[in-house]
Amino acid sequence: MAIFNWNLRIGHLYRTGQHNQLAQQAWIDHINWAEGREAEIVAYWQCVLDAEIPWLQEEVSYDDFLTALDLCLYEAPLNKTNLRNAHHRQIPPIMAGKPGVLATPNPSTDNVAVFSSGDVKIKHLRLTDVHGKTLLQATVDDYSYTLQTAQLQAAVYFIHCVCDDGNTYPIKWVKQ
Repeated sequence: MAIFNWNLRIGHLYRTGQHNQLAQQAWIDHINWAEGREAEIVAYWQCVLDAEIPWLQEEVSYDDFLTALDLCLYEAPLNKTNLRNAHHRQIPPIMAGKPGVLATPNPSTDNVAVFSSGDVKIKHLRLTDVHGKTLLQATVDDYSYTLQTAQLQAAVYFIHCVCDDGNTYPIKWVKQ
C-alpha cells in the first residue's frame, strides 16, 4: 500500500504541475506496483490525465473534455462499488434519463466508445460510410462497446446500434 500511495502521489504532483508526460510515465508501469482495486484507481487517474491533456492544449472543446471525464467516471472504481450492482448500472451522466445511445468522443481519432442508456443493451453495432457501405461490425450484447477505428480515414460515418428494445439508433460520428 505504501508503494501504491507513493507512486500515485508522485503522478499527481507531476499532473498538478502540468508535467503531464512525467505523470504518464509515473503511472504507465502501474502493473509493477498496483493490483486489483489499486490498479483500477491508477487507470481512472490515467483516464483523467488523458482527458485533461488535449483540453489544456486547447485541442478539444470544454464540452468534449466533460464528456471524456464522464467516461472516466463511468469506469471509476469508486462508482463500481457505490453505484453498480445487479439492479443498477451507471451510465454517463450526460445520458441520464435519455433514451438511445451515445458515441464519444465525437469527433475522435483512434477509438469511439458507444453507450446505451437505461436498461437497454446494445446487441449489434454497424459502422457505415455516408454511402451506407458497412466498414465495421460487432456483436455486442452489453451496455457499452469501444470500436477500434484507427484504420479509418478522416470522414463522417454513421454508427447503427441495434438494441434489445427493438430499436435501431443511428449516430453520426466524425473521424479526425
